[in-house]
Amino acid sequence: MSIVVPGRPSIKDTCKAILNDLDYEIRGNRDEDTLWQRVMTQMQLNKVATLHLDEVQDSGRFKTGDSMALFAKRFRNMMQDRDWPVCLILSATPDAKEFINHDPTLTRRLKPIEMQGASVKSEGPLQLWVRLSLTGRASCTWVTLLTSTIRG
Repeated sequence: MSIVVPGRPSIKDTCKAILNDLDYEIRGNRDEDTLWQRVMTQMQLNKVATLHLDEVQDSGRFKTGDSMALFAKRFRNMMQDRDWPVCLILSATPDAKEFINHDPTLTRRLKPIEMQGASVKSEGPLQLWVRLSLTGRASCTWVTLLTSTIRG
């Protein structure tokens, strides 16, 4: 499953976004711990084994060191939950390095992959098309890209 981290995220707002994506209705005002337990339960019931958090740099923006640490701790512990461990994939702009490096335990548990700007010249047409397709930004088919590369 994949969610975009809310613009000024708290753990509570991020939990609500996850539950919303799982089609779980939240009734009333719930505290952070209750929402977190519902997230973990719903992920297990829905057999969600991987959580992709996009725009994770926002989790460290507008935050103090303590609040970044709490956010990181919640999500890194998700990977070691005894009942339902979840694989965590974080994607972000380079601004996220501060958030990720802020927590040494999270840093040890992640394998960072940094992607630079893509072009047909640097990567070749097939690799560029695959990358754009995976990110949902391909606006042409592989055949169209290949044809235009051969011609131009």
